[in-house]
Amino acid sequence: MKNFNYQNPTEIIFGNGRIKEIGELLEGRAKKVLLTYGKGSIKENGVFDIVTKSLKEHEIEYVEFSGIKPNPTLKKAQEGAELAKKEQVDGILSVGGGSVLDESKAIAIGACYDGDLWDFYSKKAVPKKSIPIYAILTVPATGSEMNPNGVITNEETKDKWGYRTPLNFPLFSILDPETTLSIPIKYTILAGLDIMTHAMEAYFSKEDNDSYILDRYVEALVKSVLESLDRLVKNPRDLGARENLMWTATLAWNGLNHCGVGKFIIVNHVMEHPLSATYDITHAAGLAALIPASMKYYLERYRTRLEQFGKNVFELSESEDLAERTITGFENLFKKYNVASNLTDAGIINPDTNKLADLTMKLLGKTDLITKEEIVSIYELAK
Repeated sequence: MKNFNYQNPTEIIFGNGRIKEIGELLEGRAKKVLLTYGKGSIKENGVFDIVTKSLKEHEIEYVEFSGIKPNPTLKKAQEGAELAKKEQVDGILSVGGGSVLDESKAIAIGACYDGDLWDFYSKKAVPKKSIPIYAILTVPATGSEMNPNGVITNEETKDKWGYRTPLNFPLFSILDPETTLSIPIKYTILAGLDIMTHAMEAYFSKEDNDSYILDRYVEALVKSVLESLDRLVKNPRDLGARENLMWTATLAWNGLNHCGVGKFIIVNHVMEHPLSATYDITHAAGLAALIPASMKYYLERYRTRLEQFGKNVFELSESEDLAERTITGFENLFKKYNVASNLTDAGIINPDTNKLADLTMKLLGKTDLITKEEIVSIYELAK
């Protein structure tokens, strides 16, 4: 294993009914929060009423900031940052999924900066301060509740870029599985595929293949996703499956599965960001459309890793074509869940692969892990 440092300051408050504790948890930490959320589903499922009731009971003021999109945008984050400044809030309370939390992270650093918020994402500036972030997770997928990452889209340039800073760690995140019961099974499946991809990207591309403890960790996470989805397809209100899926999402992208692996590239993620920025496709749907193509392109490079994954996760038998059967296993999995495994079936017809590759390379910056030619080839295979 390669040398590594690991620290994660986020406190996790996990359990059914625990969103009722938000007021008590914020008492002594914040007096006035910017309450961020999406298009209003939290008002339909009762989460908003429970949260605001708890805030009022503990005399914590809140200012609403709603309408955050599934692909959060720079313009919206700038609006939120200006509102946070104007209202002089001392906390950001994100209530929703990863998109809401990513936007909230941008707002938190943007509200403490006099320049252009995009400066951080384009690496022209480094944030010195941030408004403290608190999260109530209602859609498990991105893992943003326990990591310092955030992704937003610059709609003018079509760049969808991420930024990470220790300032973006939520101080605490409430994971209440009951809040996920109303998520339609279609979106639950997409969330599960996002979780699975988070867990396994470095598994295939990592520099150090002797970090076998992390192999077993990743394989367990992916199997947990698949077992949870199988149960939820049969019964979307299976609370036990919802609990497992929610905790798996957090564990899949809190940095643990990258400790000691050395260099790696999350190839499907970096290639998907230009897709969803350009075509506004759902992030997980974009990932599913790319995964078989990237595996086929890197078949020989990843052959041993694919064989191990096929045996330990898909429980395939040994054979000369085990790696190929593992890729077919992914395609069959997506078909089973009615998710497209190529760009055409996902509704993206004849994409400009050269332009998409340029956007990907712009996102990556200087790197020796992948070339533009490789990226173009994968996009072409994914058509």
